[in-house]
Amino acid sequence: MTRRLKATKLATVSPEPVEWLWPGRIPQRKLVVIGGDPGLGKSQLTMDLVARVTTGKPWPDDSGLAAPGNALVLNAEDDAADTIRPRIDVMGGDPERVWVIDGVDDGFQDRHLSLANDLVQLQEGIREHRAAIVIVDPLTAYLGGAACTICVTPLRHTC
Repeated sequence: MTRRLKATKLATVSPEPVEWLWPGRIPQRKLVVIGGDPGLGKSQLTMDLVARVTTGKPWPDDSGLAAPGNALVLNAEDDAADTIRPRIDVMGGDPERVWVIDGVDDGFQDRHLSLANDLVQLQEGIREHRAAIVIVDPLTAYLGGAACTICVTPLRHTC
C-alpha cells in the first residue's frame, strides 16, 4: 500500500474562535508544551496551574478567574505523597479535584502508562474524572524525545 500526503486547502476551512483555559495563554483542548532545561521550575509552574484550576483562583496576569475543574497528573519523577500533594497544598489547590495516574492495569499486571499505547485509557480517564487539565511530567517518561513538561486542556465538561 502506498502512503500519500493528505492536505486541506486552507480556503475551505472555516475559522473558529479559540476557547481558553487561561485567556490568551493556554487554550482549551490543545497540547501545550513547556520546555526547558532541568531545574527551571516547569513542574512548579504546572502544579500552580493545577492549583488555580482546581480552586477557581485568579490567573497571575489578572486576566480573570480560572474556571474550576479537575486535574489528572502523570508524573514519573515526583512522588505523590512527598512532592505533588505538598505542592498542591502549599499553592492552595484542592486535592479532592486532583487524580495522580499510577499506571495502567492491562489485565495481566499494573504497568507504566505509555502515551503511544494507552491513549484510549487516558482519554477514558479524562472523561471519567472530568478533567479540565492534564499534566504529563516529563513527557520523555511517557513517550520519549526532548525533555519537557506538557499541559493538556481537554474538553471542559458541563454535566
